[in-house]
Amino acid sequence: MRIDRSKIGAVCLGVCIAFFGGELVARLANGQLFESDNFIEKTFRKKKNVPIGLFDPLLGWKNSTAVTFIAKDFRKKNLAPVLFKVTYDKQGFRGGARFWEDSKRQNAILALGDSFVWGGEVSNEETWPSHLEILSGRRTLNAGVSVYGLDQMLLSLQRLLEQGQHPPIVIFSLTQDNIDRLVRTHRIDSPSGFAAPKPYFKVEKGELQLEGVPIPEPSSPKSLGVTRTILGYSALVDLFFKKAAPHWWYAFPKKKEFPKKYTTKESSPEVACLVLKKLKALSVRHTFYPVLIYQDYWQEPKRIYTSNPTKDKVLRCAEDLKIVFLDSKEFLKPIFDEDFDEYETLFVSAGHMSNRGNLVTAQNITRLIKPLLVGR
Repeated sequence: MRIDRSKIGAVCLGVCIAFFGGELVARLANGQLFESDNFIEKTFRKKKNVPIGLFDPLLGWKNSTAVTFIAKDFRKKNLAPVLFKVTYDKQGFRGGARFWEDSKRQNAILALGDSFVWGGEVSNEETWPSHLEILSGRRTLNAGVSVYGLDQMLLSLQRLLEQGQHPPIVIFSLTQDNIDRLVRTHRIDSPSGFAAPKPYFKVEKGELQLEGVPIPEPSSPKSLGVTRTILGYSALVDLFFKKAAPHWWYAFPKKKEFPKKYTTKESSPEVACLVLKKLKALSVRHTFYPVLIYQDYWQEPKRIYTSNPTKDKVLRCAEDLKIVFLDSKEFLKPIFDEDFDEYETLFVSAGHMSNRGNLVTAQNITRLIKPLLVGR
């Protein structure tokens, strides 16, 4: 069978013309005719939530310092950005509704946790530490850092105490994720799938042994991989894959498929209980009240309000250690059961808590800690 090379050439030419014609139209439609950057990287620079700023050899990463910017949350469903203001002071604490001139911050309540404390998808004055500051009348330092584990929260607290902080109350926000992160040696970044190392604990003879530190500073840039690096320069290809296969195109990490090679063999509830034991010991040594709040995630409609069994184990440890705690289920479930539309207003797009949700959380924390502040 003889191959007609002229026909093949004509088909190839037609395909090339169609592709470059489509590319031209796609670029003109978005006002990106002379764009030379990779469109995947550009999307993440413009639309990602950017609370993580600086490398830290002990903690892995920490907030930036002395900066204000407008962050854009990058949502998985429709990529629609949500703008919110982020301000960090010189120590990396996120700003709140008030401005405080004193630098030592003695007698300030200290709140530590992951993005539920930091305030994902809400502005400075809309986080629950900011609301707590207004309701309690006491300065509240927001030391939350996105994607932190309970181990990093403990290490961060130890550092702050060593630096001279003297809080009357230290609040740890527990979430299912920051407990699960106790048995992870890395966090997985999107879009590249890059594994960023973090500190972690191993249990030896009933005691915590810190591992993975000092953490080496990243020396090589994150990579999208060969395929997405090449195809990402096409506006037409970007337009197609962000609609047809966004999870592959943007490499969204799948929570249920966290790589086993980046996990330890420890039990997260056991490590969590030992971390709380350390927290209790620190509270005695530095004379502060330890307080926990367990923050449940958004629950789906038309289902029974559920809680992860890990929570019960960890809160039992807190009870045994005589640590005051609050389970958000106590105030969220009644709203969920009575009026789901009202419940929905407490969260942002089935993600983090909204300004309203953070206010309700702060109101309940205020009632919990009010007796502890008497005379402090």
